[in-house]
Amino acid sequence: MSGFLLGLALLAGSLMGMAGVSQSASSAAATRARQGIPGAPAFGGSRSRSGINYSGFVAQVGTIVVTTATDGATYSFTLNGIAFAVVAGTSQTTTTVATAIAAAINAEPRVRGQVTATSSTATVTITANRTGTAGAFTLTESDSKITGTESATAAADGTTLGFGLAVIQTAYTAAATGAPLAGTEKLFAIPAAARFTAQVATLTPTFVASNVLRVNAYEIRGGVRQPIGGGTSHTAFFTAVTDLDTTIDGLVAALEAAAPANTVSYVANNATATAFTATAEIPGTEWEFEFVHQSGGASVPTLTVAQTTGPSEATSLHRAWRGISKYALNVEAATLTSTEGSYPAYSPMTATYEGVVWVKSAQSPSSGDTVYVETAAGSTCGRFYTDASSTRIALSTRVARWERDGLVSTDNLAAIRLGA
Repeated sequence: MSGFLLGLALLAGSLMGMAGVSQSASSAAATRARQGIPGAPAFGGSRSRSGINYSGFVAQVGTIVVTTATDGATYSFTLNGIAFAVVAGTSQTTTTVATAIAAAINAEPRVRGQVTATSSTATVTITANRTGTAGAFTLTESDSKITGTESATAAADGTTLGFGLAVIQTAYTAAATGAPLAGTEKLFAIPAAARFTAQVATLTPTFVASNVLRVNAYEIRGGVRQPIGGGTSHTAFFTAVTDLDTTIDGLVAALEAAAPANTVSYVANNATATAFTATAEIPGTEWEFEFVHQSGGASVPTLTVAQTTGPSEATSLHRAWRGISKYALNVEAATLTSTEGSYPAYSPMTATYEGVVWVKSAQSPSSGDTVYVETAAGSTCGRFYTDASSTRIALSTRVARWERDGLVSTDNLAAIRLGA
């Protein structure tokens, strides 16, 4: 045998000997590594976008309510230590006095950079120009003609944002109320219900006896109408009778009966109705309304739909959607006792918008199922679910869908496919 072959034989024997004394885990002692981490890619590539965690930041809001309107009277209050004395003119109402107070605040150079005032009827609303406690202001009054409330909404500083949670964009730093720094960075946050204003539409008909009127209400997910009868979108008919008020009341009743729970609320706008409103019952859901003449009547009525509030990123989760907060190895836990990392308030962060991502889920989703986002305040806000509720919003399957359940039930993990 040549020296080379002899060497190979001796090496093989040596390895066999090593194998004979090596140890391996027995079935009793074996453990399986965790299959994934919330926010981490489950498999394949992914695409992400960056921003700043703006979760939790709240601007202080105060109010001044004008209770008495007196011509020539002086209305006194102090805002951030600056004394105001607004003198009323003639033929005053509580509305005109409130307008004058708001104008005085916005014209005062010592406070107008700190707050912005607006008025509606007898109420002046004062909003801090900077969110968080750094933008907090003081408001005092001892004038019996007005009532001041310093913190109708209290200022609040930011909160951490964990991995594997839904992320929306609230603004850019240059446009955000009270952004701590100027610039054009995207501001991200968990989609808490408080972040959204309910969408409102106003529907106005004219009266023509015997007209058959129809309203179609479509939930919009990712720019696509959900079909009528699909569980959320709905329709109702009513035949015009007696007068406009009676017709609107009848149409509102028909719509209320047709609308599933947690969709849209319909209300006639006053005691002698000339229009009615449709309001999203879950802030963050988006709706589109068709108001049409089905048949009947001596002529065709005028039917209009006006979007009173929204749709916009402030009223629609889909418009504000930016993805799922991405796991980052270099981001530490917020406290010594915490076992999970999270993005600190007002720190850079990343959200995945395309790919397959692990998230927390104690449920058992199946591939292709609809993904619901929790918006209720608390520890589950921003988490993902397989079923609807009065505080959850369904995502379009083109935006996200359940890919699969986790392999190990005790891990409480499941995978979501984004940008499907």
